[in-house]
Order: sequence, then C-alpha cells, then structure tokens
Amino acid sequence: MKISVLTVFPELYDQFINTSLISRAIEKGVVEFQHIRFSDMCEPKDRIDGPTCGHGVGMILKPDIVAKAIEAAESRW
Repeated sequence: MKISVLTVFPELYDQFINTSLISRAIEKGVVEFQHIRFSDMCEPKDRIDGPTCGHGVGMILKPDIVAKAIEAAESRW
C-alpha cells in the first residue's frame, strides 16, 4: 500500500510513521509513505493560502497548490 501525505508540516508525521505497528509494516514492505510539502509546490515568495472568509482563524489552501501536490504525489509512485 502506498500512502501520500499532503501537508504543510511533514515533520509532524515522522513520529507517527515511526511508531511500532506502522514502522513494522514499513520494514516488511506492506506500506510505503511519502510526504508532499505544499510549500514545495509554489515559488519561495508565494503563499500557499488565500484570504479567509469571515473573521475566524484558519487557512484556505489555494486550489492550484493542492492540484500540483496531488499531481506530484501521483507522479512519484
């Protein structure tokens, strides 16, 4: 099984992936993981998020950045 994690912070998943059951599955070749960082899908000075609606906190990812990340994940496998 091949799993792609599209995220802003791939480092947050390293500890989870390296835990007992998942790390054993990786060692046995049952599962493979890859991280795709959203910020790698745009130029260094560009933002990955757009303006939010309303006055709450949060992030709205730009659709073109998400599309590029999905295409990158599909092309790497």
